[in-house]
Amino acid sequence: MPEMNYSMFEAPSAPGGGLQKAENLPAGIINYILSEDIDGTLKKIQSSGGAVVMPKAEIPGMGWFAVFQDPTGITLALYENAPQPRAARAKARRTAKKTSTQSKGRKRGRRSR
Repeated sequence: MPEMNYSMFEAPSAPGGGLQKAENLPAGIINYILSEDIDGTLKKIQSSGGAVVMPKAEIPGMGWFAVFQDPTGITLALYENAPQPRAARAKARRTAKKTSTQSKGRKRGRRSR
């Protein structure tokens, strides 16, 4: 994603991820927490004494993220997946089921040797 200077990768098993130069972010590694509702989670963080470091921002075609500090000053981030179209969700389920079935078959094959 050159417009964001963001490189994405797919892991052999989900989830994948991405790398970006940490401009306007604290130095070091930031751990991400999956959220179903970043806006609601950020409100809870703020009401509990945490602070938003970077508001919700879109990762085009992927989802959204935001960076925050908990009340003790630890910097973390939130990630929310973009909703997938129905066809994409069905394909992902079929792929996961197929992978699971193949994996079970390989395990059975090893035991019989």
